[in-house]
Amino acid sequence: MLSELLEEENGKLKYCTEQQKDILIKGKREKAIDRTIYYLQLLVCGPSEEIMHQGDQDGNKLYIAVSHALDVCITDHTDSIRRLRLSPGEPFGGMSLLADAERKATISVPLGVPEAQVLEVARVAIPFLRNLPRFAKAIDESYRARGFDFLISAVQKQVGQEFEPLEFQALRRVAEMKVYGANHVLCQKTTQIDYIYLIKDGWVQRQHNDSVVDVLGAGNCLGLEWENSGSKWEYTATAKARTEVLEISLSKLLPDRALLEKVRNLFDKFSNFDSKRDLEANRLEPESATAAKKEIETGIVDVKNLLVMDMDKCVRCGNCSLACQKVHGQSRLVRRGISITRPVVLGSLSRQHVLLPQVCLQCKSAECLVECPTGAIHRDSQGLVDIKAEICTGCIRCAAQCPYNAIWMIPEAAESGDLHGLLNESSASGPLAAPGSQSASPKKVAAKCNLCEKTTLNPPGVSRQAYSCEENCPTGALVRVDPREYFS
Repeated sequence: MLSELLEEENGKLKYCTEQQKDILIKGKREKAIDRTIYYLQLLVCGPSEEIMHQGDQDGNKLYIAVSHALDVCITDHTDSIRRLRLSPGEPFGGMSLLADAERKATISVPLGVPEAQVLEVARVAIPFLRNLPRFAKAIDESYRARGFDFLISAVQKQVGQEFEPLEFQALRRVAEMKVYGANHVLCQKTTQIDYIYLIKDGWVQRQHNDSVVDVLGAGNCLGLEWENSGSKWEYTATAKARTEVLEISLSKLLPDRALLEKVRNLFDKFSNFDSKRDLEANRLEPESATAAKKEIETGIVDVKNLLVMDMDKCVRCGNCSLACQKVHGQSRLVRRGISITRPVVLGSLSRQHVLLPQVCLQCKSAECLVECPTGAIHRDSQGLVDIKAEICTGCIRCAAQCPYNAIWMIPEAAESGDLHGLLNESSASGPLAAPGSQSASPKKVAAKCNLCEKTTLNPPGVSRQAYSCEENCPTGALVRVDPREYFS
């Protein structure tokens, strides 16, 4: 997978520069933290040693088995255990790193092996290595194959019916995992139905006669209404965000009518919406459609922990920012951001006006993680995106990548300051400035909301997470929510 790193053409490296090669192989010296950061590391692991644990959400590294086959252990919802072997040369951990998903299996060294070598690839190395055709192909194929396996496994588990091994292999041959960007048209009204789409992740808007019918998320299917070769799409379906789908070619599946009918039957049971219902039965009213569009296009519906302000209840007292300042030394919450007006429930005349303030929202696919050169900003085993200040170089890449302007650069040893000054400076200078800092300290580090972790509000073993901003809101206007439930 990595041999092309040394491949030459006309006396020069073919796929990278000498400097890039040296950084990848020898690491990079970061003077700001007086450390060398290693992009690739060869780990030596002992018998039964775990390299990756199922359920953890710390998708910061990719691994490649080097010297020995490794044990793969997958525990399902019934506590049944499936054991497999991972051959030398195979990558693993790609789904967690590339899709910010939890680890799907536990990988460990077999008991009888005295030691095994495993190559650890840091997240920051992936953009470099994707220039190597063999590496890019291997990662892509591994990601797609495992994505297919886990998606079909989810269908089978949900409906309580399984594909036979030969059916599974036949389905793999006619299906492909695809990723589409926002505004990609999956199908056009009145054209022939040529694919069945199962949405793995993302959002697809269905439109009929210039009005939005509905918006479908993960777990929904399109194309199940196919009856014969003359069947036409009754709507246009468009991806409204980065959307990952399992795409099944009907033309390739048609020769095996028994498998086609089984796919339609199982997928229809699995799908959250009924493909047999009339389009009008699913139609969203215009205001609901507008609110749903904004929730999806701004990305807030896909974050893991959303801070919501109900502006009809908010009295503008500023207690939330004051409380944040008291806990962290500087406020990491600014009362401006994304505003949404929506019906309280579908069909209701009552309206709710909410503000999603400028604060870390714990994104599912966090842009800030991508370019950190040291791994200072990372996702821990519980899924929390946090910053290790001691290895932050102050490069501002994470702050520049954050779509919600929720990462601030502050003096390394910031002290509590005057709140009015904090907010004035943040208003003038934006998120890359240190809110309220007039310090002469030569070094600044990244800081953001960490959900009040490792503070007196949340001692070890606490049963319910507490947030200083929410605890100090006198009217209950401000709450931390799961957006999938809140915007149901």
